[in-house]
Order: sequence, then structure tokens, then C-alpha cells
Amino acid sequence: MKTLLAVLAVLLFAAPVANSASPPNKGKPVATVTITSGPSSPTTSTTATFTFTTKAAQSVTCALDTSTFTSCASPKTYTGVSVGTHTFTVRAQNTKGSATDSHT
Repeated sequence: MKTLLAVLAVLLFAAPVANSASPPNKGKPVATVTITSGPSSPTTSTTATFTFTTKAAQSVTCALDTSTFTSCASPKTYTGVSVGTHTFTVRAQNTKGSATDSHT
């Protein structure tokens, strides 16, 4: 019996943090990221390709499961992925350092 790759879809939004002295995003748009596609669920494929869009992002980094975030662009493809449940995270950061994560 084959184990099936399951993809969980959860979208999280991080609100910008402001302090009373000077909001970190004053005059700068908040970076946003939206994952637009990923592997169908369930699947037995060991290749996973994700597409995403960003807005107002100075930098974009990606991670699969607990791996280190690395610079990335859409589409992002991983090969040799073990069959099972995985979490893909995209982080978009604006010029002021405020980041928003999106998980699937």
C-alpha cells in the first residue's frame, strides 16, 4: 500500500508591528504573499512545484518543512521529496524589514 502525499493548506497573515515612536512601515506598503498553486492532494509524486505572487516585496525566501529559508522565485520546485505531509512556507519582506508568511 502506498502512502499518499498530503498537502495541507493554511494561510496565515502577519500584521505589521508598530511602536508609538515610529511605525516600521510608515510610508512603505506591507509586503504580501499568496500561494496560488501547489501539488494536488493526495499524490505519490516526489516532485513538488509551488507558484506564488508577492506585492511590495523587497526580498522573497522559501522553506520546505523545517529547512533554512533561502532566496526563491515563483515557481519553486523541490525534487526528491519524501511521500508524506509537508509544509511549504514563503516569506515576503518589504524594505523596512516587515515580513509576511504564507504556508501551504
